[in-house]
Amino acid sequence: MIAGATSSGGAMPAKTEHDIDWAETVIARLGADGAHVTDGSDRPKLVRALGIRQLVTAYATDA
Repeated sequence: MIAGATSSGGAMPAKTEHDIDWAETVIARLGADGAHVTDGSDRPKLVRALGIRQLVTAYATDA
């Protein structure tokens, strides 16, 4: 899971812990650069996972 993935005053778009865990699992399996993409449905999943990671990182606090 992404360290510091707490939302700042509830401003983060709704992403559950399940969404964040799913995203990290997909990124770990496919590679952030897509090096392990083997199926036509992998790339859209990776794009979604990277988007979730970006949102969590953008709204993360140092608390």
